[in-house]
Amino acid sequence: MQAATMFEKSVPTAQIAYDLRVSEKSVRLWRRRWTAGGTFSEDDYIAFLDQAHQRLRAPIVLIWDNLNTRVGHHMHALTTARPWLTVTRLPAYAPNLNPTEGVWRWMNAA
Repeated sequence: MQAATMFEKSVPTAQIAYDLRVSEKSVRLWRRRWTAGGTFSEDDYIAFLDQAHQRLRAPIVLIWDNLNTRVGHHMHALTTARPWLTVTRLPAYAPNLNPTEGVWRWMNAA
C-alpha cells in the first residue's frame, strides 16, 4: 500500500492526502490503524470506497477474495446499498485468479 510506505518515511498527512487524492481524515484513520498494526474493518473498507466514489465520480467494480471482513452479512448489506458499486468475489481458492498470490509466492521464495 502506498500510504504505508509514506507513513514509514514520515510523510505529513496533508501530503499523503494530496498525493493519494483522499481526505486528511482518511489518512489519519489509516495512520492510526497502521501504527496500531491493525487491519481495515468493514466500516473502514466502506469509508474508503465511498471516498473513492466521491473522487472518481464513476461506478466502481471490485474483485475481492474471501477475506473475512469482506464476506460478512454487514459488508453485504453495506455493498448492496450502493448502486454504483459492483462486487465480484473470487472462488474460495483461486490463486491463479488472484495476482497478489504470485507476489506472496515470490516474496516467500526470497
